[in-house]
Amino acid sequence: MQNRTLYLTVFVLSLASLTGCQKKVIYATPQITGQVVDKKTNQPIANVKTVIGGNAFAFTGAQGRFTVPPVTYEYIVKYPNHREVMSIGNTSFSISKPGYEIKSYANGGLASIPKPYTEKSYVNMGQIYLMPVPVGKERDYKTYYQTLDYCKPNQSQKEVDCIPVPEGKTYEQVSSN
Repeated sequence: MQNRTLYLTVFVLSLASLTGCQKKVIYATPQITGQVVDKKTNQPIANVKTVIGGNAFAFTGAQGRFTVPPVTYEYIVKYPNHREVMSIGNTSFSISKPGYEIKSYANGGLASIPKPYTEKSYVNMGQIYLMPVPVGKERDYKTYYQTLDYCKPNQSQKEVDCIPVPEGKTYEQVSSN
């Protein structure tokens, strides 16, 4: 009888501790979509590697389109002594393929992730134009962007590296200027 009581007590305490814990997911990066295009030929580029934060990546398909899933972290909140995650460091988003320039974007320049980072956010990069370069010289043609602005109404993504204004918004609504 004593063993049975001990097992029952351990089971009840284990169950209570599990119900006092809550599993949460935070989004460290947005989901990023877009299309990679050859700047000289205007043709989509297949098999371009797109990476965000070194944790999530995707390759472009035949039409140059990609979707990189968000980087997520799961953690368990244990009551009553829990702490919420208060900040996420910036990560980079990079695009590379042998024979083309490499582009790298700071995450903070692509989109703001809503606090407390529990909601999925999205960034549509639109068309990203890559310039062909001699094979082996890609690093000589690497471009870093600390911030990437939204496209002004008169700008073309082929001429200016910018993010298309989200559908339903105006440049004035999304621009920091």
